[in-house]
Amino acid sequence: MTVLGTIVLDIVGLILILWLLNLVRLGRLYVGYGIVLLFGIVATLGVASVPPARAAVFGLLRAFFPGAELIVVMWAAFVLILIYVLSQLTRIVNRLATLVQELALEDTERPRGESLGEPVEPSARQDS
Repeated sequence: MTVLGTIVLDIVGLILILWLLNLVRLGRLYVGYGIVLLFGIVATLGVASVPPARAAVFGLLRAFFPGAELIVVMWAAFVLILIYVLSQLTRIVNRLATLVQELALEDTERPRGESLGEPVEPSARQDS
């Protein structure tokens, strides 16, 4: 990679990092996702921008996977991101199930005729 290519890659990486941090700041991206993506961007920039690190990584990949170094890196990143996204999705589903159970319990404790959407006058409540 040429010096100009490294500079362009670093500028693109910096723009991605700033965009990512802005999305997290605005609450449009979960902080956990932001950390994973930030780590990935910084690691990629570190390997691509430092010639000895780039040579070492590509030399290691060539030893194990001749001719397919970039594909291996791409698939590894894809699998890691997929695992993280699915684990976060699982956390959300578990939280949703707990919330639905709590709402169902609250609904069974509510007196007949009283619903969640309609306010009930304090004198009309049936306190037991």
